[in-house]
Amino acid sequence: MNELREGEIRPVLVMAAVVMALTIVPYAAALYLGAPDQVFGGFIWGVDEGNAYMAWIRQASEGRVLLANQYTTEPQNPHFFNLFFSFCGAISAAADMPPIIVFRALRVIGGIFTLGSFYWLISLLTADRWVRRSALGLCALGSGLGWLVVYAHEAGIDLGLRPIDVGVWWQVQPEAVTFLSAQLNPLFIISMGLMCLVMGYALIALETSSRPAAVLSGAVLLVLGNVHTYDIFPVHFALGLWIIFGLCTRRYRLKDAATTYAMIFLVALPAPLWSYWAANQDPAYMAKALTDTTTLGLVNYLVGYGLLGVLALVGLAAALRRPTRADDPATRPNQHHLLLFPALWILAHCIALVLPVSFQRKMIEGLHMPIAMLAGVGVVFLGRLLTRRPEQAGNQKLVRRQMAMVVIAAVALTVPSNMVFVAQCMENVRTNNEMLLEVLVPPIYMSGDYAGAVRWLAGESQAGEVVFSSSLIGSHIPAHAPCTVYIGHWAETLQFGSKLGDVMRFYAPGSGVDRAATVRQLGLDYVMYGPYERMLGAALDPDDVRQLDLQADTGGVLEPAFTAGEVTVYRATVYPAVRAGG
Repeated sequence: MNELREGEIRPVLVMAAVVMALTIVPYAAALYLGAPDQVFGGFIWGVDEGNAYMAWIRQASEGRVLLANQYTTEPQNPHFFNLFFSFCGAISAAADMPPIIVFRALRVIGGIFTLGSFYWLISLLTADRWVRRSALGLCALGSGLGWLVVYAHEAGIDLGLRPIDVGVWWQVQPEAVTFLSAQLNPLFIISMGLMCLVMGYALIALETSSRPAAVLSGAVLLVLGNVHTYDIFPVHFALGLWIIFGLCTRRYRLKDAATTYAMIFLVALPAPLWSYWAANQDPAYMAKALTDTTTLGLVNYLVGYGLLGVLALVGLAAALRRPTRADDPATRPNQHHLLLFPALWILAHCIALVLPVSFQRKMIEGLHMPIAMLAGVGVVFLGRLLTRRPEQAGNQKLVRRQMAMVVIAAVALTVPSNMVFVAQCMENVRTNNEMLLEVLVPPIYMSGDYAGAVRWLAGESQAGEVVFSSSLIGSHIPAHAPCTVYIGHWAETLQFGSKLGDVMRFYAPGSGVDRAATVRQLGLDYVMYGPYERMLGAALDPDDVRQLDLQADTGGVLEPAFTAGEVTVYRATVYPAVRAGG
């Protein structure tokens, strides 16, 4: 197998640090763009997911090991344990830092870690530095053709597509693209780095019969299986396909390959076993895990990877070519076959994405990396076709310059979707997700009034107490307070649709609902009332603009406990025993 040359990793880490520094700019801009009375929650996309992460990190910082779901009122038996959130919580507690600061710091560190791990893995597959550099650039910055779909949509042309690399109709899959994961989510980007380490050490173990490498691969897979369990499916499929390929080509002996895989499998086995057992201990968690997130369809994936996919096909064709020149590192005997590993890794993801499970879509994480590897091979193959001219013979400096231009051009051609996505994020920052309110995406900024109410709940409420509000502000509350919200997350809140109906009827002035009975039946401890709640109530009858007097409407069952401007938090006066009995 190949190794990194001395000093080769330093420019890689510098490049990774520059990329991650660029990802900080939108967050800095969001801090600057907010109005003086607005509080930035720390997320420029996926506010609901981010707030759920903050709730878990906050719980971990308070000493909890098994984390609860604060977004649903169904009975729970929490057994959710996650090393990433526990680690974030431990740092938050030890350094006395807000969870969001720890989260963002780990996003930057995680991006550097993953790009470095990716480069190490591609270096095992090929000694060709141009392939390594090209693959790294495409992995760090490349994306698909979703930007064309966005522009078509803005021009009034409905192509009926939902590409995974940009937000068309607000949806996007950040785990499908390395840059998007690095831009948004340390959980995703760190998991992708762990996948690279698992694959790399597994290949070393298979190629050299190294048992320590097999154990190390299994240990990293154990961590990955806990941090992001979905990822173990494509990992196991990829290793299995590679071993079958090695046996068919007589690269490996059955006994050695079986022993290596058995060691990896057994070391990593506790993670999925714990996940399965823990899910079955908590019906509420199991119900959430079964939320339908099925695959988006082949065309959306093809568009979402676009030119990268085309270059990967060229790279696959180049890797399949029989070696012809022993002096060419890209075609040296026993080198080209290692470059087939990314092809089988891609096939593994394709298998995982069509498994008959509810979480198909989530198993796309990491697919971008093997595509970038083969695309890097394709770029260099095309580059060498362009630079092998008779008049250039012997002029290595000119050849290197032209190859660098080819690589830079290839990366530049795959960047637009990422630029469009960041622009979409900043437009949503500017409007505070106003355009997404109709699909109940929470606001990026909380108003000063809402922020004050949430801070009050953080100091006043207790674990197990229930807060009733719109889902728009309900998303933010658990990130800061120990209480549970009645509704706040499309997946974490079980029976989200029916609960949304409850909330709309409660806040609609003319709905005729018995609000006092609702407080008792739902076991509410606090009810929030502000602009978002009025907006949700008005959705049932836009012509009824009356404001509610919840104290009068409930006959004193609700009493004002905190008021800040347009937002009031009411406290229920009924006793817990009465609430429990309905």
